[in-house]
Amino acid sequence: MKLTTFLLVFTLYSCASSTKSDRQRERLLENRAERRVETSEINSYPEIYLANESALQEVDTTEGIVEDAYFTGNDFSKFTLGYNFSFDFENLTKISVVDFAYSQRISDSYRMYWWSVHYQSLSAIYNAIADDKSVSSVPARSTSNQSMSIFGLGIGHRFRALAGTMSPRFFEMINVYGNYVSHIDSSTETQYQGYGYNAEYALNYRSGERITYGLKFTYNWALVDRAKENDDESLQERSLVFGWSTLGFELGYYF
Repeated sequence: MKLTTFLLVFTLYSCASSTKSDRQRERLLENRAERRVETSEINSYPEIYLANESALQEVDTTEGIVEDAYFTGNDFSKFTLGYNFSFDFENLTKISVVDFAYSQRISDSYRMYWWSVHYQSLSAIYNAIADDKSVSSVPARSTSNQSMSIFGLGIGHRFRALAGTMSPRFFEMINVYGNYVSHIDSSTETQYQGYGYNAEYALNYRSGERITYGLKFTYNWALVDRAKENDDESLQERSLVFGWSTLGFELGYYF
């Protein structure tokens, strides 16, 4: 939870903070979303264009300039496909998640803030994802397989902090999603519905103008409940709480 809180606070702080130099850069780049930045502009003002972005081309060492480079600040939309698994390296597949996301840069933001929609399909052993394993009233549930379909809308920030010490082709991304969750408890064949959130951090390598791939850490939380079996049944008796973390790989395509 501490890491999740940090990711959430960092994302919101990044969105809210703006220094004088940031505003000066924003004025210089305010029309960038409407056109591609040319190589000549990057060569003329590298301190502006390459402050948080990269030109995906080797520097001409004889001339000291970047030639025929793709400027990552021109990125606008992205599809991402990922696979996530358990932290338990003795049983990686006790949590298995396939996720798909579509992301688009917020048009008036030169500092790479994005909105995204995503879908996740989860299959996991109950005890691997239950937030409180001691409260289950169904003995068979603890080792049963659980499935979830998760739909979410979120906001993210692409930046180069740790990546700034590495190759210009490395980027970091933080996303925070609010989710709708549909859950099937296989031990009782009962459907649950509810809401949750997830926060994720990804470190990606940009192999070219379009393709990126890398590693991802995700924390997830969800509260779901089923329909009442009688009028006296409380929400606590008919609800389940989940919280789990995963590692994963992702493949992205910019367009």
